[in-house]
Amino acid sequence: MIRIRADELRYQAALRGWDQRSLARAAGVSEGTVSRLLTGSGVRPSTLLRLARALKKQPALSGLEAVVDRSAP
Repeated sequence: MIRIRADELRYQAALRGWDQRSLARAAGVSEGTVSRLLTGSGVRPSTLLRLARALKKQPALSGLEAVVDRSAP
């Protein structure tokens, strides 16, 4: 299992206008999986690859970097 930075995953999803459900759908994983990741659980490499591909496929929405709080839980 690989540990990821939940705060960074949450931030990257927010930059795309995604909530937990939208991120799960885009990555093809369950919402429960995303929920566990956002609370600090580890992830299988294959799941991490799905998340990375989904984030890469959908670029951040223009201008959100300036308004999304990187430190928000």
